[in-house]
Amino acid sequence: GELFYTVLPATMSLFLRGIKSVLESWPAFCICVSHGCGDAERVEWFPEAIEHWLSENANVYADELEDTMAVMLNNEFDTVVDDGSLRETAQRILNIQRLCQQGNVAEIEAIMQQNTPAAASAVAAPEQEEVLVED
Repeated sequence: GELFYTVLPATMSLFLRGIKSVLESWPAFCICVSHGCGDAERVEWFPEAIEHWLSENANVYADELEDTMAVMLNNEFDTVVDDGSLRETAQRILNIQRLCQQGNVAEIEAIMQQNTPAAASAVAAPEQEEVLVED
């Protein structure tokens, strides 16, 4: 699979690297990016915006993050994800945030190792495309 976040310097926060890892393994977002719904700048902005939003809002529930990400995807990528995967992605990000707060670096690294880039599989599954088209 193709990584859009190839350069992950050690200075980047573990949480931000974790968010990027989750996004790269999320088929709906990979399809969106591969179809040119967001330029490189927006693709780079998205995980930073998620991290920033979470740093400003404490004790967030998955549905709140899901709603925030839905607005970001709609505004910045002209994309609506209604296949149920947005909630799961929000939960995965919140799990990494919780592990970061606990200082559980080993588990985060293990999760990031398991997150395989979805770009390759996304391209092979065009029938999922309709979930991303804006009405």
